Amino acid sequence: MKLLIVYYSLEGSTRTIAEEMARVSGGDLLEIHPVKEFPSQSGWKYVVGGFYSTMRRPCPIQDYDVDLEKYDLIVIGTPVWAYNPSPPIVTFMKDPDLKGKKIALFCTHGGGPKSAMDVMKSYFNPEQIVSTIDYIGSADNKESNILRAQKWIKVIMKLI
Repeated sequence: MKLLIVYYSLEGSTRTIAEEMARVSGGDLLEIHPVKEFPSQSGWKYVVGGFYSTMRRPCPIQDYDVDLEKYDLIVIGTPVWAYNPSPPIVTFMKDPDLKGKKIALFCTHGGGPKSAMDVMKSYFNPEQIVSTIDYIGSADNKESNILRAQKWIKVIMKLI
């Protein structure tokens, strides 16, 4: 089985989980980058990112040199912004090469995934989605998130 883990991470919580999944599974890793980076260290990240997320607006992303066709399972991870997936992941999820692929979804958040997971699921046919999970993305939860990520990726690899 060929596995790809795709993620966007502004401050590192989602990246930590995605990298751990790739390490444990031997899967390939693809970090999505917006053409214009979102501010990460000021209150503007909430204003700009929140606006894009609330409006569910995709944002232009940098080209990626990955052939999605060669993967059996694609895991997609995002932080939750204003109860929605991040705009770079929204753009990625619209890639037509994801049609018919088995998909697993994860998100990181500061207090609850709210509707973000439902929004992510809406981009795919229900039969495509093999599993979902969410993680509280604070430094206090880093070790428990890593352990949960290790267990989750092993379980979903067995489902395919």
